[in-house]
Amino acid sequence: MWNLSIPAILKAYIDYVSVSGITFKYTAQGPVGLLNNKKAVHIVSRGGDYNNSPYEMGDRYLKTILGFFGITDMKTIALDNTDTGVADINEIIENGKKQAKEIASKF
Repeated sequence: MWNLSIPAILKAYIDYVSVSGITFKYTAQGPVGLLNNKKAVHIVSRGGDYNNSPYEMGDRYLKTILGFFGITDMKTIALDNTDTGVADINEIIENGKKQAKEIASKF
């Protein structure tokens, strides 16, 4: 997580692929995503505990923009508390790996 959101280069990439006729289209009923039946996984490490935090905007932004593109099946693997000095970083990483294996088995 960068400044409660996503890295600038990822935002720039999303801006480049947000193209009418490629990732979405306009209809009489409004915009419609063109990437239906696709899946996404967001893997993020965050220094503190931002699970269900109103300050965490990166995961919410990705769910919103991917939903706009038609991708509604998005999973998040969040490695929280990586910079608090309180949590066991190795345990956090191992839990993240377990989550990734579980998601990958159904991807």
